[in-house]
Amino acid sequence: MEQLVAHGGNSTTTLPVDIIIEILSLLPAKSIIRFQSVSKEWFSIIRSKDLADTFLTRSKTRPHLLVVLELFSPGKLHWFSVPEHKDNSNDKTSRAISRQDMTHSTDVYYYFFSSLPVNGFVCFTHTFYSTSLWNSITVCNPITRQTVKLPDIGNNIGNKGRKVYPLLGYDPEEDQYKVLCVMTYTISYGVDQGHNQPEHYVCTVSSSEKQEWRNIENTTVDNYPYVSQGICIDGAIYYGVGQSNIARFDVRFENMELIKAPKESNISRTCYSTLVNYNGRLGGVEFHNYKQEMTLWILEDFEKQEWSRKTFKYPCEWKRFRLESKGLIHTGELMVFRRSPYKTKPFCAYYYDFNKESARKVDQIGGVETEEPPETRLCYPGYVENIRFL
Repeated sequence: MEQLVAHGGNSTTTLPVDIIIEILSLLPAKSIIRFQSVSKEWFSIIRSKDLADTFLTRSKTRPHLLVVLELFSPGKLHWFSVPEHKDNSNDKTSRAISRQDMTHSTDVYYYFFSSLPVNGFVCFTHTFYSTSLWNSITVCNPITRQTVKLPDIGNNIGNKGRKVYPLLGYDPEEDQYKVLCVMTYTISYGVDQGHNQPEHYVCTVSSSEKQEWRNIENTTVDNYPYVSQGICIDGAIYYGVGQSNIARFDVRFENMELIKAPKESNISRTCYSTLVNYNGRLGGVEFHNYKQEMTLWILEDFEKQEWSRKTFKYPCEWKRFRLESKGLIHTGELMVFRRSPYKTKPFCAYYYDFNKESARKVDQIGGVETEEPPETRLCYPGYVENIRFL
């Protein structure tokens, strides 16, 4: 067993590395990252897979909200994390203090997030002031502040009418992170007629090995009227593609299949719905603002593609604004915030309990502030801190 030797005065203390890893895993992530500079031995331990895995296991028991603020000028992203609150039946309103983890600044005109964070890693694409092309894809870890830029992705059709949707996934068997890039091209067949032809590419994320895009055969449908935000559940990426269709991409085997969403639902085709991880199963939530209600869909049987449905009335205080959600928190409650929430100060979120049919409010999330009003504010539940470097 490897050991770490510490010298102090006239005495020498020897500790097994597994004990050191156990102790370090109890510390705050920022402290662990700073300790890399202590010595080569400490650097090796902190960059080890054993410590990263142990820390991630503990981190999953204390998830956070990840708040992303985008400033229109000069193309800055500010990342904040806020601890998710436990359910307290006697406290319908609580407060939280955020911590700024990272600022990302480049000559960028606009950022676009099309998938949820996976084990603390976030994927996004952006376009630069100098071009209008969406071909630059980045994976970053706000805790370590590592950013991995993927190769620019080309195409054989041309850039006109192209849209890029990078979807982050994780293969637990091979312990690999991959990005599925869905590209659609608007092919015109006449006045006011078009066809969103999709192409699919996948890239394994790594900063130490050569990265390249691999073409994936499309076995779903040949027209994507819409591409929804993606979510990774148990080694598979799910995303809506319109027309009551949800695509499923197996991250390990890199193959695709189609799931039929209920015809009466909108979970595969509108921005007023979101796919969610409901107790390990694929689910979807859609908001009906005109009815003042929301519907929860759950895929009960994957093989038979059978869905269940539950409908819930909005709490009274929700009826004044449009809603948006990026998923559920660790208690199984749905995290909800206002669309265009940058107009709301201070920033707040709501947690909705499907079992109790009641909501609680996390009010006045302090620290989510920037030097100028943000153009966009996003809030992701279930974010976990990860000290791993790719």
